Amino acid sequence: MKRMLFILLAITALPVSAMCGNSEGVNTPFYMGAGARELALGGSMVADPNPTTATFWNPSVLSRAPRISTGAFHTRLFEAGVSFEHFGLVVPTLDFGGFGLGVFSLGVNNIDMRDDKNLSIGTTDESRLGMYLGYGRAIRGIDWGVAVSIERQSLADYSATSSPGLSISASRIFKLNSQHIPEITVGLNGRNLLRPSLKLAENSYDMPYAADAGAKITFVPNTNWNCTATLYASISKVDQVVPMTAAGLEFAVENTISLRGGFSGDRPSVGMGVKYEMIDFDYAYVKRDMDALHMFNMTLSFGRTISARRAAREEKEEREFNAYLNSQLSQRNLDMISSLVTDGKSHLENGQIELANTKLDKAMFLALAVKADTTEIALLLDSTDVLLKQIEMDRNYTAHLDSATAQYDAGNYLGAKYFAEKALEINPESGQAQFIISRVDDKLAQMRSTNQLVEQRLFAIDSLIDYGKIVEAMKVLQTISSFADSIPQVRQSLKRVEFERLREKITMSFSTGDFTTALASVDSASAIYSDHPWCVEMRKRISRETSRRSVKHEKKVQQKNPTMTAEMIRNADDAYAEGQRLFESGNLQGAIVQWETVERIVPDHKSVRNYLVEAYKYLGVELYGQNKLEEAIGLWKKASALEPDNKEIAEYIRRTESEIAKLKELSYDY
Repeated sequence: MKRMLFILLAITALPVSAMCGNSEGVNTPFYMGAGARELALGGSMVADPNPTTATFWNPSVLSRAPRISTGAFHTRLFEAGVSFEHFGLVVPTLDFGGFGLGVFSLGVNNIDMRDDKNLSIGTTDESRLGMYLGYGRAIRGIDWGVAVSIERQSLADYSATSSPGLSISASRIFKLNSQHIPEITVGLNGRNLLRPSLKLAENSYDMPYAADAGAKITFVPNTNWNCTATLYASISKVDQVVPMTAAGLEFAVENTISLRGGFSGDRPSVGMGVKYEMIDFDYAYVKRDMDALHMFNMTLSFGRTISARRAAREEKEEREFNAYLNSQLSQRNLDMISSLVTDGKSHLENGQIELANTKLDKAMFLALAVKADTTEIALLLDSTDVLLKQIEMDRNYTAHLDSATAQYDAGNYLGAKYFAEKALEINPESGQAQFIISRVDDKLAQMRSTNQLVEQRLFAIDSLIDYGKIVEAMKVLQTISSFADSIPQVRQSLKRVEFERLREKITMSFSTGDFTTALASVDSASAIYSDHPWCVEMRKRISRETSRRSVKHEKKVQQKNPTMTAEMIRNADDAYAEGQRLFESGNLQGAIVQWETVERIVPDHKSVRNYLVEAYKYLGVELYGQNKLEEAIGLWKKASALEPDNKEIAEYIRRTESEIAKLKELSYDY
């Protein structure tokens, strides 16, 4: 009886030991591998097998598994009816690579047992089970994998489990800038680096070392056709056995129907596959040493792809970080608004009305921008506005009286009357203004000629233009143009007033970046005074600024989509994450530096452009609140360059430039 078991054991081990020759070990009975697709291609799929069979062929491919999948493989070996089956499961994760399970099963039932006299003593069964646990993960552009395997053999009353075996693999996809050959994949797999051994009854054997290397080249024959051709090639080496080569070719139409053929050594194989949604069915016809085999495989996939899940998670993280970024920046602005209001109250209590109004006005502007409560600020501004109006009225009243007196003393009676009337508008009870008007009327009564009157009014117009009061000058001009428009001096004065009005419009348009309006107004001004030096210089300034912005835009367009390398993408991702970390730690300036790095490398990288726009905007608001107007405009212009249609930022720039212009006017800094 015992002798018969040993004979059976030798017989079942014979096919796999024979292929290894007189090597140091006996190969696993599962050496043929699994997967109808893989075997139809001659077993040349080392570089890129189906993830459900990757635990055997190349565990590193588990890192590229698109979704959860299961696969079942079946064939019958030879006429003896030996069932050879495999079940595979792969579970990819978002952050920790992919996990895989592969289970081989091989069994023979009802083996006739005989004693030494060749008399039947019954039947028995022989079965083998192989289990592969694999893991794959991408590290710095290379997919790495590891698999641990164990085998269990049962024969009659005997059974044994092998020690664990260890396989380590690596693969990499090389993207090519070619329409017809988009990528090449290479893979390596070292099997039994930790050699498993198995002892059944008194027989024991060790599995041999083995190594596989393979490549995959994808071809796109015509970019207008929805089909691909993929060439596979591999070479395998087992201890002290001549290396074996394999090759296969797969032609896929619309990712639905695939035709395959291959060779493993000198043994041919063919097959086909059909894919419908998330179900794959594959068939292979493989020529082996003793017989031809029919192989069947079905793969089921479940759920969303890893790329879709990762995109959804990143989108959620982006939304959450955007909300966090806006809340943090808004809080900083609320703190700035609170500080401005506190300063405004302090100045108001100390009688510094103008300073109080400036602080409160800034606070109101910022509060409206972030949609904060403006009730208290509005009440305080109402108080300061009333006081400011009174101060302004008193100041203007005194200034008008001083101007009226000076004009009267200079003999400009019309000018004197104009300023006296302006003072009377402010204070109708002003005896001083009424006295000046009375004296002017007496003087004017003495002036009989129209020319004298016109000259006086033209002098008043010149004075108003010198003071920058173009609207008032136009009103005075209208009082004499109705009866003296034929006088050359009147026509000349009219041209001068119109020119100054256009110059004011040109200056405002240029400062806000409206170069089209500015240039049109320059043309109108040039029609009044041909080749006026100011118009010539302004035209040059508009041309220079337009060219500068055009060149800047062209450079930006040229650099928008540079050829990206894997290292550039990694650097951008690292800077992006570091920017988020710095912002969360309260370092806004550091975050901006990191995000600017991302913007330079990958202009369209995730939401970094939105981050920069928000950061520039709110940091500019802080500088504005600190009265650092030029620096605030500089940041807002950076934000506007990234988001030209942002009306809120455009309004920030317009208002602040207007404030700067007013400050220059008050300081006579022209």
